[in-house]
Amino acid sequence: MQSKMRDERTNRKNLSLIVTLLKLFPLASALRMVPRMEVSPKSVSPFSKMAWVAAETYGTVFGRGMKEASDSKLPPRSKDELMSRLAADNERTPPYFLGGEFDAQAYAEDCVFADPFVSFQGRARFQANLANLGGFITESYARVLGQAEKNDDTYYQKFLVKLRLNLPWSPVLAWPWAVKYVIGLRGDDVVVIEHIESWDVSAEEGVRQLFRSGRNAKVTPSSTVENVNTNKLGNADPIVGPLVKVARALNLMQDDGNPEPLAWADSDSIPQQFSKFSQTFLASFKQFAADFVAGEYDQRTIDTKIDKFIASQAVTLFTFSTCPFCIRAKQLLDDLGASYSTLELDTVEDGAAIRAQLGRRTGRTSVPAIWINNEYIGGLNDGSPGLVPLNESGKLVPYLKAAGAFR
Repeated sequence: MQSKMRDERTNRKNLSLIVTLLKLFPLASALRMVPRMEVSPKSVSPFSKMAWVAAETYGTVFGRGMKEASDSKLPPRSKDELMSRLAADNERTPPYFLGGEFDAQAYAEDCVFADPFVSFQGRARFQANLANLGGFITESYARVLGQAEKNDDTYYQKFLVKLRLNLPWSPVLAWPWAVKYVIGLRGDDVVVIEHIESWDVSAEEGVRQLFRSGRNAKVTPSSTVENVNTNKLGNADPIVGPLVKVARALNLMQDDGNPEPLAWADSDSIPQQFSKFSQTFLASFKQFAADFVAGEYDQRTIDTKIDKFIASQAVTLFTFSTCPFCIRAKQLLDDLGASYSTLELDTVEDGAAIRAQLGRRTGRTSVPAIWINNEYIGGLNDGSPGLVPLNESGKLVPYLKAAGAFR
């Protein structure tokens, strides 16, 4: 009873803060003489847009701030110079979008900045937002995914980003994040005229993470952990991962920064059919490969971690952050409005061991591995029977309701 009352008080405090943030938006407009929001994606709900803008406002009004970008450099005069300077920004530790320091002269003054929630014009506002970020982020982790794509008029780079925000409930945001830089001329200068962010997560899931408590979530991988996997395969899919690497090395497949293309998650795709085939005829080999990647580990310790996570919420998913099947599973749950928790196995030091142990427990090493109400239902398109088959049969929503996944 006392625990329930504490939860209710916490929820009331969180709701009060959210309402306060929304009320502060007009104040921020008056305090900040910068261009206001111009374009918002039509697919994002009004509440999601307001919630995200409220978070930006919180950083603007209450952020402690950081050193703003230096304008000492001259604008680039060639495409090669521009791309080299963008690469330097991305290779900073932390990258410019987390550290706040960026090469401002690489961007046009009237550059358009867009993400899944808002679009605005003006380098000054973007520069101010980065400067305010220091008081809003307490912990962060980012790594580059794949090589940058360079074309005649665009530069594209993808990252895995995880960060903790300076809010009372300590939310942790984590998703694959990419930027497309559109290149153009301003006189003799070759600069970025559009900075377009894209996230491999739905807008609603972004807001869900924003208002979900992350006090117990880990952001940065530990540098002193026993039995950290150092195999060159990393935590990649033991079969598909190496095949994709070989195909890209032979220029048989474009390297888009993703370990596997998102279209592979379609139920009628060839990779999906191969996944079913390999599960039937290559399950033993896949388990062997998963064990090889994991190396030696304490099975009892890993089982305890698995059980604790499964029991943490009504719906739980073991996933890879860039896995197309995992992304689709989260999108489906988001579309239904269900609450869930994910454990991204490629962002934790014992992820390979967890995956190997999940294979022993379920007979499947593939991800996502999904539990509803402590019952294993399989992956995205197949399993026992799988998330999509459950939805198509009309059983998923009642199942989620019975588990208490809707709030």
